[in-house]
Amino acid sequence: MTKSLLSDINFYHLLKGSAFNAAAKILGTAFGFLASFLIAKQYGADLVGRVATITSVFTLLSLIALFGNQTLVLKVIPEHIEKYSYAIAKQIYFMLISITLWFTFGVMTVWLFLEKSTSFTLIRGLEHYIFLIAALLVLSAFRRLNTKCLRGLGDYKIYSLFELLPPILLAITAIIAIWLNVSEYNFQYVYFLPLLTMGFLSFFFVFKTFEIKIKNDKRPLEQSPLPTKRSLIRVSLPMFGVTLSGAIIAHFDILMLNFYTTPSVVGVYSIYVKIVAITALGTQSINAMFAPTVSRLFSSDKNHELKSFAKRATLLSFTVTLGLSLPVILFHEPLLLLYGPAFLGNTSTLFIILVSSIVSSFFGSAGLYLNMTGHQVAFFRIMIFAALMNVGLNVIFIPLWGATGAALATLLSVVTWNLLATRKILLEHKFTLIWSGGRYA
Repeated sequence: MTKSLLSDINFYHLLKGSAFNAAAKILGTAFGFLASFLIAKQYGADLVGRVATITSVFTLLSLIALFGNQTLVLKVIPEHIEKYSYAIAKQIYFMLISITLWFTFGVMTVWLFLEKSTSFTLIRGLEHYIFLIAALLVLSAFRRLNTKCLRGLGDYKIYSLFELLPPILLAITAIIAIWLNVSEYNFQYVYFLPLLTMGFLSFFFVFKTFEIKIKNDKRPLEQSPLPTKRSLIRVSLPMFGVTLSGAIIAHFDILMLNFYTTPSVVGVYSIYVKIVAITALGTQSINAMFAPTVSRLFSSDKNHELKSFAKRATLLSFTVTLGLSLPVILFHEPLLLLYGPAFLGNTSTLFIILVSSIVSSFFGSAGLYLNMTGHQVAFFRIMIFAALMNVGLNVIFIPLWGATGAALATLLSVVTWNLLATRKILLEHKFTLIWSGGRYA
């Protein structure tokens, strides 16, 4: 079976690239755990919860500001590299930067107005960090766009290293802040300094990569009819809906828990999410190469190769997720006790979140596949439905069952959108990404 899998050159390159990315993610996750462990030990679950809430707010707002461009860049950059040149792709990148700049300041302005002038708030109890969150929103949006651009350019080593730097810097910052006895109030300002720095650094990485790629591109420079900004926005709109819906499913539970419960509950829940995130490392690493490869194969009408590649990628993702889930099941108690007894009180929530991760890997990267094969509008509708469902379930379940209710809302939403996305792939492409008893093609 191994020989059969590796006979697919596209899958071989995915395996090679994702292995490097996985190593970077594992190391990054280790540093992320170190940072959260030190914060929990020094300041307690309350501060962990406040940091998690701030992170969820600026992440959600930055994804709104990106307006789907971080997904669009994965589609248009590989397409124009394949058909034209890296120089043409760079021109499109600058167009996306311009669009993102306008949307980012628009979102920031509206959010600041709502927080300052109305009763609306996403940051109950954290109002004094509003300008920190605004700065993180701007630089986080560009950092995400630039990171995805590195993926689209196919430079997976730089992309992986760039993803690795933030958790390392956050852990180092936490160690220094604790050593210097930084107060709880000031800690949140100090802790997020590396993310602000990485926002600026991301531009250097992208510009340098484009410079190298263009220099080594031996193809003659052909004139290409560049898309207009309006056409890019039109294509990115459904991708924005998908991204926003996914962000709601991923972060709305944290915001709702902050609203209905205490920072301590949010802190414990966020640590559960971090632990389960270990099991998704394989899927995330595979997705780093999955999206641009699907885009390239689909735009070249290599349908047989595309089908084979997608099924093999799903098999690999599901196998790795199951393998990583086993240690979490076996050793969750000693791991949680490292943080303190408070983190061991609701392990049923941990297992519900774990099931969500396994379900996602079983269905494969169905959403990315639809986005990269021209079905972004259909996937947009699916994700909007799932996000609205997630909001409704969180509103109902969290007052009843707290963190367990939040985990159940996420699980039901994940199962729903994966089933609907798989059905759409079956209707349009006459197959699913799910592993089918060894038949890859």
